Amino acid sequence: MSVDGQAVAVLSQEHLAAIALETGRMKDKIRLSQFLASGTFERLRFDALTERFGLTEKWARFVALMEDQT
Repeated sequence: MSVDGQAVAVLSQEHLAAIALETGRMKDKIRLSQFLASGTFERLRFDALTERFGLTEKWARFVALMEDQT
């Protein structure tokens, strides 16, 4: 992407969600929930990122935690 003629890198919301999952702070868990609820979140892309970065187990724990809260 270009801003004022300068090339910049932009992370997708799925990539930011994977970073939030990896970090695991409470505010990151809230942000991850917001990404999931956004309606524009690409779950397949996110799943590929969690696998790529070794976060599938952490994702499973997050999902289980969310299910326990409902």
